[in-house]
Amino acid sequence: MVAWLCTLGLVVSASAHAQHIYWIQSGSIWRAGLDGREPEFVHQTGCAVALALDPVEVRLYYADPCNNVIAYVDLRDGSEHIFLVSAGGSVDRLSLDSLDRKLYWRLSDHGLIFRSDLDIVDPQLILEPRNKFPYGDIEDIFVSEDEGKLYWLEVFRPMTRRGFGYLARADLDGANIEDLFTTTWSTQFGFAHRLLNLARDNATGAIYTKTFLQYQVPQLGFVVERIERFTPGAFEPVVIYRPPFRRNIADMAVDSVNGMLYILHTTGGGEELETIERVALDECARPRNCPTEVIIDSVSNGRDIIVDPIGLDAVPAIWVPSSLPGNSRTR
Repeated sequence: MVAWLCTLGLVVSASAHAQHIYWIQSGSIWRAGLDGREPEFVHQTGCAVALALDPVEVRLYYADPCNNVIAYVDLRDGSEHIFLVSAGGSVDRLSLDSLDRKLYWRLSDHGLIFRSDLDIVDPQLILEPRNKFPYGDIEDIFVSEDEGKLYWLEVFRPMTRRGFGYLARADLDGANIEDLFTTTWSTQFGFAHRLLNLARDNATGAIYTKTFLQYQVPQLGFVVERIERFTPGAFEPVVIYRPPFRRNIADMAVDSVNGMLYILHTTGGGEELETIERVALDECARPRNCPTEVIIDSVSNGRDIIVDPIGLDAVPAIWVPSSLPGNSRTR
């Protein structure tokens, strides 16, 4: 087990070729094996908060809100390139479609979703909250390459005492919106149920969300975080994981190639150290019973886990995204 401090972002590169975890540590991007071994420095950044991997061009994209840029590192030679300057706000979510060669991002201070071609930068607004910011907001985004769909989590916080949350999807241009699941909460009775983070298993089509539940009663208030799974066709959540006492879930990601769920824990107070843990998805068949393995400990300020479909140390000369588990799209 390897200990690292000040982690701000993480990417999991999962394949039989080269298995790596990429993460941001004190303004630098590092990587290690999926078991946390053999860490190595990759690149120095400003204050990156989100990462996305392009397995076709072997690039690592990152969002840097301090410098108001989206940039990428060519992992073949280590060179840095600016992709977009002045995105119009603070970017804190990235998702990449390697098949259609587009990058998607979220502006956290407006709740807007943009996309652009990777070769010619041409930002296009494709999605905005159905209720205007700050009452409406989009929490997270995910491009499903095998379906050709964009998934997102949305929240509506009206001035009244009733709020709404949505798990939704649409075509990649934002058209044909479908609400897959809706949750409600009431501030009058001190209960909130929000969907905050999103991941998808391309092999099975299951959707995983980090759920935030908050209870407020006189002289007592507490928060419960958990991971829920939505099975295709049913779209009714099943709780599969709850963190240990005094631990919160910063984010989670699904490795469809190896059938693994990665969980980034943060502390809920006290002196406990943050961890990155993993569990085989078939171990989560029984609700609320996912025995995790700690692969990296002693991290802090962790956020943003994503999974890349192949390892970037051994990228084939011609890589076909449709060869991934569950992928039926073609060029």
